[in-house]
Amino acid sequence: MLSSRPNKDRRIFFPWEGRGALRRFFARGRMFSILFVILVVGTVSAMVKRERYAAGVRRTVGALEVVRPMVERYLLDKEGACPESLEAIRKEAGLDALPLDGWGRRLRLVCPGLRPGAKYVLMSDGPDGLPGGTDRIEE
Repeated sequence: MLSSRPNKDRRIFFPWEGRGALRRFFARGRMFSILFVILVVGTVSAMVKRERYAAGVRRTVGALEVVRPMVERYLLDKEGACPESLEAIRKEAGLDALPLDGWGRRLRLVCPGLRPGAKYVLMSDGPDGLPGGTDRIEE
């Protein structure tokens, strides 16, 4: 005769239930799969980080190529006089705003240039935003 009471021994056991079950779960050859997933996620995240940096550099170089002719035109119009800032160049060109670098920061104009013979240096401070850092982008 069948009993209407459920059998208490019939349960679903998950791998993490019970004493020492987690250790047994990883000891059954699943560690290779877990390490493989960690390796793939780490590799993909490194590739994404590198591509984001490269995309920022490309956008920054594009912004520098847009602003450089404006600076040259300003220097020709003012007979070589350096502008106080890029804001003066923006007003002279009649623009609403100058392009930003690949990380959303303003470009910098250093006048006179840092190198001998350079009239000016147009640069971005790079991803860290620190002036004069080793990751700055100059053109």
